[in-house]
Amino acid sequence: MAQQRLTTDQAARVLGVSVDAIRKRAERGQLPHVKEGNRLYILLDDVATQAGDDVEGKSGALISQMQARIDSLGWQLEQANDRDREIRRIIAALTQRIPELPGAQAPSSRPEPPEAPEQDTEEAPRAKLLVFLQVLLAVVAAGTLPVVSSYVAISLVFSHPLVGADSPLSSPTYIYLWFHLIPLFCGLYTGLTWKGIHLRGHMILGLLAGIIDTVTIAVFHFKNLHARDALNEFLIYIGGRGLFFPIDVSDIIAVFATITLFLSGGIFGDLLERAQSPRKKDSTAWATLLVPGMVTGAFGILANIVASSLKSS
Repeated sequence: MAQQRLTTDQAARVLGVSVDAIRKRAERGQLPHVKEGNRLYILLDDVATQAGDDVEGKSGALISQMQARIDSLGWQLEQANDRDREIRRIIAALTQRIPELPGAQAPSSRPEPPEAPEQDTEEAPRAKLLVFLQVLLAVVAAGTLPVVSSYVAISLVFSHPLVGADSPLSSPTYIYLWFHLIPLFCGLYTGLTWKGIHLRGHMILGLLAGIIDTVTIAVFHFKNLHARDALNEFLIYIGGRGLFFPIDVSDIIAVFATITLFLSGGIFGDLLERAQSPRKKDSTAWATLLVPGMVTGAFGILANIVASSLKSS
């Protein structure tokens, strides 16, 4: 097969590699070559040379195709730039005409957006904390005030002979009954303070008020705790007289009355809060809560009457 003697530049173009690669291949003996003086010639057969020419021809066609594509993309980019400049010119012209339109205002005269949402976000935790403290105070009052206030009132009434023996005010039954209605008003205050409908929440708070009521009764009845002696000393100091009511079934009934009255007051407080709300009235809430509120309230008042009668007997 005939061979052609090519220079390193020609061989690099035929094989599609660099001149340095041709020289290194010749030094390693991977390409047949001859040296004439300081010049290096590569010996390639006709098939390789023809293949290189074909590759060079294909490369030239590919380059021509890519150049045409580049020219087409350049023309499209120039057209897009022209359209962009035209759009910016139209926008600038319309912007200049805005002050001429009727009802247009200068940017400086536009009202600033309100900052109320940020203030609401900052005040929300404080409002929730305040509601929590108010509800907690109402629960503690429902569990402690009925016992303490009734004891103080009975002591003061019995220590003053000006009150007639036949007067209802002199009867421990009525005094015990009226003061043990305090949980009803504490629950009502809770329902008005705690926004929304919270039937399950009022049940839990009522149970908590009952627990506090139980602890209060136990503290003032067990002599070892010395709370009863301290209370009697306080009663004598304010002009009353010492009292002692033994723990009996009336105290258990009174605790039940505290729970049910607080629950009833909470339900009616929710209904009143919803009635005062500017939001859309929900008639189903009244239908589903009015009956439980009335039933628990009736049970609470009945239990309170029974406990008062047993306590005074």
